[in-house]
Amino acid sequence: MIYDVPCINCSTLIRLSRVLKKFGPIGRGSLSLRTRSYLFCTLYNCKMNSTRALNCQYEEAVKTLNSLQSNSVTVELVKRHKNLRMSNNITETQKYLNRIGITLNVLDKLPVIHIAGTKGKGSTCAFVESILREHGLKTGFYSSPHLVAVRERIRINGLPIDKREFSHYFWDVYDNLYEQKSDEKDMPAYFKFLTILAFKVFLKEDVDVAIVEVGIGGEFDCTNVLRRPAVCGIASLDIDHTSILGETIEEISWHKAGVIKSHVPVFTVRQQPQEALKVLYERSKEKQSKLYVSPPLENYDWGGRLIHLGLSGYVQFLNASLALQLSHYFLKNRSNLSSDSISKDENFCGKPFTLTEEDIFALENVVWPGRSQIVTKERMTYFLDGAHTITSIQSCIDWYEKISLQVPNDNVNLYKILLFNLTGDRDHEVMLEKLFSCDFDAVLFTTNLITKNMTASSDQTNFNVSDAKQISRCQSFRKYWLRLSQEDERKKCQQCLTFQCISDAFSWITCEKDSTDQINVPLKLREAEHIQVLVTGSLHLIGGVLSVLDPTLAQPAFDGDSTNQSMVDIVRRKFTQSRYSTPGAP
Repeated sequence: MIYDVPCINCSTLIRLSRVLKKFGPIGRGSLSLRTRSYLFCTLYNCKMNSTRALNCQYEEAVKTLNSLQSNSVTVELVKRHKNLRMSNNITETQKYLNRIGITLNVLDKLPVIHIAGTKGKGSTCAFVESILREHGLKTGFYSSPHLVAVRERIRINGLPIDKREFSHYFWDVYDNLYEQKSDEKDMPAYFKFLTILAFKVFLKEDVDVAIVEVGIGGEFDCTNVLRRPAVCGIASLDIDHTSILGETIEEISWHKAGVIKSHVPVFTVRQQPQEALKVLYERSKEKQSKLYVSPPLENYDWGGRLIHLGLSGYVQFLNASLALQLSHYFLKNRSNLSSDSISKDENFCGKPFTLTEEDIFALENVVWPGRSQIVTKERMTYFLDGAHTITSIQSCIDWYEKISLQVPNDNVNLYKILLFNLTGDRDHEVMLEKLFSCDFDAVLFTTNLITKNMTASSDQTNFNVSDAKQISRCQSFRKYWLRLSQEDERKKCQQCLTFQCISDAFSWITCEKDSTDQINVPLKLREAEHIQVLVTGSLHLIGGVLSVLDPTLAQPAFDGDSTNQSMVDIVRRKFTQSRYSTPGAP
């Protein structure tokens, strides 16, 4: 049977799968509809070159992945019945892993460093990955959320898996799960699917170590399906995700300590709230595990060198020390991690040691975009920090006020802007009160939407919150900021605006002629010799801003280059034009 295919586009490719039903029933042991459609296009020489075919596969993969997101109504229902839903998380993850052939016994063979925490867990993971890679290990790294491309969440040797690999692994897992589902709702949700996908990738790629960052909490997080991590870490704890984890530091700490496993050592940072530290000690004792507190970074032997980290801010000293303890333990005990014996070498745990050349190089060259990052473009300097808790906002302010004095360091006509958004149930009033102390000329509140019309195949599409709710929250932020301004005569003339998307906010900031809010652009901004923009409050906002700064980063197209484009390249190559623009500039 020959089909006339004069022109094949992405949507047509998928619709062809229905035609291929005629080739036989679909079920376990047979080809999936989507696989048949790709075979069809290959066999009948459709007019798609290889790059376009790859584009199609990747774009459809992201679109299908986004369909697994919970919509805003479902998210609200989950929050109301959080205990029931959360307790099923690990059981469901195990079920779906079994369906793709990964039993818990198989998963136990994966060498894992499991890291939880409220803030700093991503940075700690990045330090750990960098250290172990410099020591010659093949690393896997699973993190969330992504900034620009979903591929960032799954990395091999520090780089996101490329679009070809992502598409291959995605459809392998998705088709397997789709063909075995018992009903229409029997598919893992977005984060759960990505967790399963990451484990599949790490096992297939045969990594020496997988660094796994917890999503939310720990006790009921999907990643806690892991039964035998090599070592666990808990970064700084703070109040966050209160609708899910509880409203007190003790409740939140209980959830975070859920990653602790029997006879597996756990390390934490030294500047934990006392209430949190008490809970960590109690839970580690309950699980017959030893808790170690990381020493000050200054206490390690740096061989006479000055301490310099690839990530700036004093809080990174805590994260770097935690990472050193976790990495050192893993390297020391790597040979017997697969053994059932629990007599591991723990005599050095919690103590400073002499750093190797590999350790120092890894700490100095680690890259973790969106955290204390500086981007310079023409007369603009963007200060990007995904701070989203009260404590981290204060750390962000301390960093910004210090570094902004150096950029530019000449006496120029300067204009300062705050670009802010906040997601979830976080306390915006306290955060805005802290930011109010900064001397901004304009304050802009925007949703995390890059444009007003986001497509379903965009890496940054978010169905978890409605557009209307995002805009409403921005209006609430503006209302509270204006209320603060009424109490300060100096700031009554300050510009304070809301925007429906990041692109509109950028049109205003850059004084573009087609900006719908051009009438509100003040003369001082137009005539400014240099503009500083602090972007903070949400990692999703940071990702959107990076996409607007360089639109090619958000394009799903495969670039045809064998060199994998990553956020590491973006920071090091695209946005490092001045001596101030590296993430860890002192």
